[in-house]
Amino acid sequence: MAISGDYTVPVTVNGFNCRNCTDVGYAAKLIDPAHPKSGPNNVDAARDPSQPAAVRVKLADAKAAAEGARRDSVGYSPRGIAAAAIPAGLVIDLHA
Repeated sequence: MAISGDYTVPVTVNGFNCRNCTDVGYAAKLIDPAHPKSGPNNVDAARDPSQPAAVRVKLADAKAAAEGARRDSVGYSPRGIAAAAIPAGLVIDLHA
């Protein structure tokens, strides 16, 4: 008789369905047990070969859009709102 390492009923940890202790360990670190190479919060999902191609493309597009959204308005000009990337620490000075 073989002893299975899987739970009889899947448990949910941080929103992920977990079938065994390994899955629970991944989920506790916010790593999707179905795609562990995607990393915590799917940071590397666009480069994960276990993700379907359509998902990788969609995630790469979302990441590119997020990079564009990092721009913020820094003033006004006759042509409209002037936009520029804001360096870290410029908006809020925590040392004051």
